Amino acid sequence: VCSSDLFSYAKKNNVPIVYWSKEDPPHYESFVDYAKKSDYIFTTAMECVEKYRKDTGNHNVYVLKYGINPLIHNPLGSRIRDLKNFKTKNSALFAGTWYPHHADRIVDQYRIFDGIISSSMDLLILDRNFFSNILNYDYPSKYHLNTYPSIEYQKLQKIHKLFDWAVNFNIVKESQTMCAARVYELQALGVSIISNESLAIQNMFPNIFVPKSTE
Repeated sequence: VCSSDLFSYAKKNNVPIVYWSKEDPPHYESFVDYAKKSDYIFTTAMECVEKYRKDTGNHNVYVLKYGINPLIHNPLGSRIRDLKNFKTKNSALFAGTWYPHHADRIVDQYRIFDGIISSSMDLLILDRNFFSNILNYDYPSKYHLNTYPSIEYQKLQKIHKLFDWAVNFNIVKESQTMCAARVYELQALGVSIISNESLAIQNMFPNIFVPKSTE
C-alpha cells in the first residue's frame, strides 16, 4: 500500500495521523510533505518545532525524544563474562558504519578509535556494511583487524552487555535534544559510553565520556 492510499484511508475514516521524525534536522526536507498531511507532528529535534509549525500551518507540533524497550534494553546480565576465551574486559564495542560523506564524524572516529587502540583497551567494530559493495564505505585498512560483520539487532543488545565500554558517534551535534538513538539504548543496557561531542548529550547526559583528543 502506498503512502498516499494510507493517508486517504485515514482521512476518510477519521483516523488521526501522527507523524514522528527521528531524522531531524538532516532529513527534514525529505519527509516534511508527510508532516503536512498529519494531524499531530513530533520531532526529536527541538529546533525543528517552530519550522514545522511555519511550514505546515499545524500548531500540534511537539518534541518526542527517543525511547527504549525494557524487554530488550535492560542491564540484566550486564558484564557477566562466562564465555570461554571471550575477552571483553576493558574493551570497547562500536556497532556502526564508516560514512565517507560525513567528514566531521570521520574525524571523530579517527580520534576516538586511535585513542582506544593506543591505550590498554581493545576495540571491536561491527560493520553494518561488512559484506556490502558500496564504494568508500569500507573501514580504513588500519582498522581491518578490529572489524567484523554486523550482528542481528536483538542479539547485538545482549553482546553489548559483555563490554565495559560502547562507542557512539553523533552526526547531529548542534541540537539541544537530538542525538543518536544508541545513547539511550546503551545506557539502559548498563554500558559506559565513549562519544563524540553533542549539545544534547551535554545538556541531558553529562555522565557520558566525551574525549576532546586522542590522548
